[in-house]
Amino acid sequence: MISVTENAASQIHKLLAKKNDEQYAEATLSAATALNPFIGYDKASEIVKEAASSGRSLREVAREAGVEESVLDEALDYHAMARPHG
Repeated sequence: MISVTENAASQIHKLLAKKNDEQYAEATLSAATALNPFIGYDKASEIVKEAASSGRSLREVAREAGVEESVLDEALDYHAMARPHG
């Protein structure tokens, strides 16, 4: 039988693993291809070049380039990318 403490520790571990996965996904520049339908290939490639040269995240550079947060949230929804058909 699993104790409350073991269950809580397991849940915390799962949350931390999810957070690490999301941080890794945010740092992946290849996700910029998801921006193409929203902002076009040329602007997306400029954003990738800047993010790569500056070491900043794709989202941060895209914000500075004027991409709206709602567009970023929709285009860079990594959970939806992982399950494209629901």
